[in-house]
Amino acid sequence: MKKEWGYRNLELCQHIIAKGTHDDWAITTAFYSAIHFVDYRLFPIKDTVGNIQFSDLFSAKHSLKISTPHEVRKRLVNLYLNEISGSFNYLYDSSKFARYTNYNVSKKRLERCQKNLNRIINFCESK
Repeated sequence: MKKEWGYRNLELCQHIIAKGTHDDWAITTAFYSAIHFVDYRLFPIKDTVGNIQFSDLFSAKHSLKISTPHEVRKRLVNLYLNEISGSFNYLYDSSKFARYTNYNVSKKRLERCQKNLNRIINFCESK
């Protein structure tokens, strides 16, 4: 199901880009697409106590001193999917910047986000 949601967000991202407006939302949907592909690749995490789902980890976030599900996921990507951590972190930071800081993003940043998302999708589908 996660992969399907990733493609759904990718389709919306491409629609926004084709329209040529709201680049902040194009970047945001690219990030959310990446989230679903990363979850598809990561979970369940096989551990000595069994299979771990994202919800299990997020419920323990307070003991880890992590404030948001995005931060939990970011740490997991850095730990388990290091090959795409730079791409994921760039999308995370760009989405946060686009939504909360500026709302105006350059075409160059949007293009770089698209490249990073494609890299994430290719990696996660190579499972």
